[in-house]
Amino acid sequence: MQDATPVDASGVERLTALLDELKRLVDWLHGRVASSSDAERDGHDAADSGLTGKGFLHTLKLMLARVLDDPGSLASHYGSFAGLVLDAAQQKLDLEPEPGDRRFKDPLWRSSPLHRMLLQVYLGWQRTLGEGAALHARR
Repeated sequence: MQDATPVDASGVERLTALLDELKRLVDWLHGRVASSSDAERDGHDAADSGLTGKGFLHTLKLMLARVLDDPGSLASHYGSFAGLVLDAAQQKLDLEPEPGDRRFKDPLWRSSPLHRMLLQVYLGWQRTLGEGAALHARR
C-alpha cells in the first residue's frame, strides 16, 4: 500500500472553486439540454444520446460529485495519468488494445513513434478511467 501524499490546502481550495464553477456550467448545460425538445420531436431518448444528451451530463455530474467529496482522488488519478503520459512519451509502455478493436489495426499505430505514443496515451487513459471507476464502485 502506498503512503498518502499530503494535499496542499490552498490547492484544494482552488480546485474546489474551479469544480464549483464547472458544476454551474454543467447545470447550465443540463438546463439547455432538458429544455430542448429536438430529441423528443425526432423520436430519440435524450438520456441515451451520448455526448449531446442527458447521459453525458449525468455522468459528468457524478464525476464532479466524486471529486467534490474527495478532492485528493482527482490529484491521485491525475498524478497516475501524468506518469503514464511520461512513460508513453519515453516509449516505456506496451499496452495493447482489445483484440476485437479495429480502430488500431493500421500498422502506423505501431511503426510511427508519434502514433505509438498517442495509442499508448489513449489506452492508458482508458485504463486509468477504468481503475477510477472500479475504485469508486468499491466505496
